[in-house]
Amino acid sequence: IEREGITEREFLDIAAPAFELDARGGRSFDYGPRTVRMELAPEGLRFIESSKGKTSARPPKPSTSDEHDLATASHALMSAVSKSLRDEVVAQRLRLERDLISQARWRVPHWREHVLTHPVIGPMARGLVWTLIGSDGEARHVRPTEDGGLIDAAMDEVLFHEHAEVLLTHPLHMSAEELAAWTHHMLEFELSQPFDQVGRATYDASDPED
Repeated sequence: IEREGITEREFLDIAAPAFELDARGGRSFDYGPRTVRMELAPEGLRFIESSKGKTSARPPKPSTSDEHDLATASHALMSAVSKSLRDEVVAQRLRLERDLISQARWRVPHWREHVLTHPVIGPMARGLVWTLIGSDGEARHVRPTEDGGLIDAAMDEVLFHEHAEVLLTHPLHMSAEELAAWTHHMLEFELSQPFDQVGRATYDASDPED
């Protein structure tokens, strides 16, 4: 893989299945007189019926008012896709957490194209704090936004640097003031992190009591 100009980690980003989700992390299924939209939300998958706007945690079963064959096929497909999608969310969450621990790095152009815009990985990435490292070695803690930009803990815009690298910010690499600022930021935006990052327990190896 390295000989093809990409790392193994970048290949896994490119190969991650998107399940035909649109840019908003959703996919619609036709029941005939109504459609059901499956959406990937921070709290998990949700299913929204077009006719009533009703939201449920599982694919709604066909009713007598639906087109029987179409609705039955759509329900079966949606059930299969949702199961695979849930498994993929768990796998990508674990992969990102491993990348936090190992302090893996991405090249910014690849990160923008294959991580931030991915309908499964992107929503998780936008709930995490990243460190942008410029070619001059300067580091900035940032969070990706839904409009494709970057902001810092004070909600100020941070510009991308195409020759920079990015990695998940480990709380050990943040000061107490930075941790407090990002904790406030997450609460302010009501963001749910895919795993403990800002609130992650850390220990001082030099402290005999830890």
